[in-house]
Amino acid sequence: DRSAETVSHLADRLRQMISRPDLLRDLVVWAVLNWMLDAAALWVFLLAFGGRIRVDSLIVSFCIINVMSVVPITPGGLGVVEVMYPSLLTSIFGMPIVIVTYGVAAYRIAQLWLPIAVGGLCYLTLRVGPWRIDREGDRLRGLRDEVRTERGQPSPDKPAQVNTVGHPSTPQ
Repeated sequence: DRSAETVSHLADRLRQMISRPDLLRDLVVWAVLNWMLDAAALWVFLLAFGGRIRVDSLIVSFCIINVMSVVPITPGGLGVVEVMYPSLLTSIFGMPIVIVTYGVAAYRIAQLWLPIAVGGLCYLTLRVGPWRIDREGDRLRGLRDEVRTERGQPSPDKPAQVNTVGHPSTPQ
């Protein structure tokens, strides 16, 4: 069953991560850095529209809204973030609704929609144009065969031959 394999693989990876404290430390450092840079981006967008908010207030609201955005089924917290930020920042922290609305809209465009658009364009370049990837792999087949020959592995296009000892070998 594929789901059982996935769960087993995930459990193995978690065991490996726990057994290596250096890897776990790196994971935590990069995750915290990612969240802090994301919160800093929100602060910059709010500041760009004239919003002033204390850093601790921003971090509290950022954490609350990120937890709330995981609960619904919408991808990227779509809709939840756009409604929760203005509600929280205006009602609890007293920021003007116009500033929060513009700041959050600009932040979400940069944080959610811009990467989707760039990713879509990158995907298109892999399907159309001079950098497209051939479905059949004709351009890479020669390189793959060359690497396999150097490693002594048979090419999937040519069946392996069995020598007298019983070990597979590539045809000469």
